[in-house]
Amino acid sequence: MPYIELIILSAGLAMDASAVLFCLSLSNAKAKFLTLLKAATIFAVFQGVMPFFGYFVGLNYKGFIQNFDHWAAFILLLIVGGKMIAEAKNENQCTLFSNKNLLLMGVATSIDALVVGVTFSLVETNLYLAMINIAVVTLILSLTAGYLAKKFSLLNPKYLRFSGGIAIILIGVKILFEHLIK
Repeated sequence: MPYIELIILSAGLAMDASAVLFCLSLSNAKAKFLTLLKAATIFAVFQGVMPFFGYFVGLNYKGFIQNFDHWAAFILLLIVGGKMIAEAKNENQCTLFSNKNLLLMGVATSIDALVVGVTFSLVETNLYLAMINIAVVTLILSLTAGYLAKKFSLLNPKYLRFSGGIAIILIGVKILFEHLIK
């Protein structure tokens, strides 16, 4: 795979993680830079590692995983978005950036990277270069999105948390819809 295609692919894979971190940061203006960095790093690690597993799954079970990947991402993002909406009622109890929540979102936003790994098993690709590239691009784009959202969060955190939850659910719906219309 030519490097320019790999860059474009990496940016495309990073969009879900960037959108999720944007929503999280927008609904929690008090999040510190290190918190955003932790979230972006978790997303980057999942995005970078999933193609490795997808590659080996692709060698053996490529058709199987494509049957449910979109449902798994949808359900995980529905849970996270629903939790954000429920937490919007209580300003003092916000666990948006908890390790458990970030790990859940890391898995949910990287399922497409797992499927991309399956395709890597079918085309000539330097798997390790691809994994590093995907992780670095995800780290940069999602951290940038989180930081920009933090700078623009001027509204009441309760409303932002609610709208962020809706946005995360809509990302899950988008993932599901894109796969169902194929």
